[in-house]
Amino acid sequence: MSETKQALVSIKRCSRYEQKFIFLLRALVAGQAWRSQAIHELEGLGISAEDGFLFLHLMETLETIEPKVKIQGPKATFITVDELNLLTLLRRATSRVETSAESSFKEDLGFDMPLAVAEILPLCGEALRRSTMRFSPRPFLLSGANVASVDTRKNATPVINARELRSCTVISNDLLKTGMRRICLSGAALAGIQDQPPGQWVKVFPLPTDAGKGAEDTPSTPSGRVYTVRKFDAELNLLTIDVAIHGGGVVSSALEALQPGDLCQVAGSRGGFEGMPSDCKEVVFAGDETALPAIASILEMLPDDLRATAFIQVENESCVQSLMHSDCAEVHWIFRNAQAGASRNIKNEMLAWCAQRSSFYVWAAGEHDDMRDLRRTLLGPLKLDARCVHTVGYWKRGHQDHRDASAG
Repeated sequence: MSETKQALVSIKRCSRYEQKFIFLLRALVAGQAWRSQAIHELEGLGISAEDGFLFLHLMETLETIEPKVKIQGPKATFITVDELNLLTLLRRATSRVETSAESSFKEDLGFDMPLAVAEILPLCGEALRRSTMRFSPRPFLLSGANVASVDTRKNATPVINARELRSCTVISNDLLKTGMRRICLSGAALAGIQDQPPGQWVKVFPLPTDAGKGAEDTPSTPSGRVYTVRKFDAELNLLTIDVAIHGGGVVSSALEALQPGDLCQVAGSRGGFEGMPSDCKEVVFAGDETALPAIASILEMLPDDLRATAFIQVENESCVQSLMHSDCAEVHWIFRNAQAGASRNIKNEMLAWCAQRSSFYVWAAGEHDDMRDLRRTLLGPLKLDARCVHTVGYWKRGHQDHRDASAG
């Protein structure tokens, strides 16, 4: 938030498209539930959940390296000069042909912007060109915050250290339950990773077994996937993750084959369970194997007197884990391969539970389209408050490396 008083402008100065878009940009950095709703509604503008990461990164970057930029809360009925300038930046990024981070925006806008913002804007422009978003032309307003004064030198401080790759070594790789492996990684570079709040995630990049024998043997762009931090021992720099193994997946197969002494790289940590509105009296979780580690981590840390219910869908009984939780929590396992007549659907179980209660918070994760459908039903027919519903697509059918900015 800006310490300098800044003029507010009626939001009617913006087009209907722009009013919607600025609301969603604000919501991306207004907390977990707001972010989840924003990612869902960005899809209505033709911006995928994966592209939503770009705009989340943009807003986090502005908050981090230029905190003087004034961004209103999602429900504000006025718009700041800085927010109008942001729309101008995005409109001009959308119209640009080149996408190089080295491209200078100085000629267009008449000021030097942070290098980190200049790197993100072309990518946002590409995403916006694929969308249905439309901007109104307007000049850049020099009466905004001191964006012009930000240093753009090449050695500018990194925006989010959580995106840096950290080298580490495999300590153990054990079968936890059918379809789930527990992998422990260690290394001095892991210092600073967090397991609080629970449900934080890291992106893990397994390296070839001959990596480290020579710089030329290490791929410049290794493949990685996102996994929940089950535990991090800060004293030992020991990171524990649970990996849902999917047959045929390049990264999951590589992780399954890891042996003690093998090398990995890790980026993170990010995200996590940020709590819920104070008027919510209980919480319900829903998810598949990919969400199981996050649900387990959150259940372990919930207050003893908070009522919690979890619906977890797995393949069969051999996948069931013994989860730690308080006496006020209960876990329901749903099996995909249940015998005829005994099959249960996680969405129907969730809806039946929600229909009988009030004042609760929903946290759900799993396949992207399933989560989108669940959210629409919760906000539509059940008329739940959007701030009390957090859904995130951990994976998407037909996609190798799906990313959803709702995860944080």
